[in-house]
Amino acid sequence: MSPKIFLIEEENDTIIVSPLTSVTSLAEDHVQEELAALLVKLQADKIDRLVIDFSKVKYFGSSMLEALRRLWTEITPHQGKMVLCGLNDVTREIIHITAFDKLWRITVTREEALVEVHKNGE
Repeated sequence: MSPKIFLIEEENDTIIVSPLTSVTSLAEDHVQEELAALLVKLQADKIDRLVIDFSKVKYFGSSMLEALRRLWTEITPHQGKMVLCGLNDVTREIIHITAFDKLWRITVTREEALVEVHKNGE
């Protein structure tokens, strides 16, 4: 059995996704299965608020960025919000270089992210 890639938690109307390891390839079956299950959950439960907590990973690459883009694409039609937290200097730089920090708010802590994801009109 493959190790779990994402820890999924729910807090009220928000899903918190915590990558547990660096995702190096979305082509791996177990990664695809976990991501597909999360996308189905977002659709079925009509979830439009996501917090992505990176505090358990030190690095990620283009595969994780693609996973984030897919999650974002799922919630965008419903004016969803996604906030990233727990980024270290390296992962924050990856988000900045790819200009995704223009799309998604970044906070230091999960608590700040949960507040941010519920702000209206920003």
